[in-house]
Amino acid sequence: MLVEVNDDNREVAVRGIAHLEQELFANGAWSEMMVREELLAPARNYVMDVSTDESDKTDIINPADIQGYAGYWFDGDDAEIMTIGVRADMQRQGIASRMMRWIIDKASQQGAHRILLEVRVDNDAALNMYERFGFSRLGLRKRYYQPEGVDAYTMALDIDRRPTGFESPHQKTEHHINAPDSPDPKYDNESNN
Repeated sequence: MLVEVNDDNREVAVRGIAHLEQELFANGAWSEMMVREELLAPARNYVMDVSTDESDKTDIINPADIQGYAGYWFDGDDAEIMTIGVRADMQRQGIASRMMRWIIDKASQQGAHRILLEVRVDNDAALNMYERFGFSRLGLRKRYYQPEGVDAYTMALDIDRRPTGFESPHQKTEHHINAPDSPDPKYDNESNN
């Protein structure tokens, strides 16, 4: 289940994300303090994938329930994906794809014209997912990921914002995004990550 990070769940998110950062990124992981600063920074939008237990009918989220997280920064024109991570034992189950759809939808609703990101050149699973969503490679950043010194591709997804018919500036604009179709608007039916 996707849950947006907000004031009520931020500290749980900090602990859960920092734990996953250590699991996923080791030496390059964000500390709890870095995660907290990122979540509190202006214009940030973050989502978590939280495990759902049918026997637990409360709305309480525990740090261990967080299976994945993703977030972006919106500057008024471009949305820059800051991070995406999925717990190792939950990868390839559609979690990253659901979070990516959430990012694209939310950034589009905010008026983003483009979504940007960096990805390790050796992260084939992430590269494949981004390409499925229509991201294209823009360039290469040498030794971007530290301390390993791994290069990163910069990638972008243009969000085509076309008016539908004759509409006033106060009417909604239809967003055409080159992304895999999702039969479930809550992003719950993706089987590959």
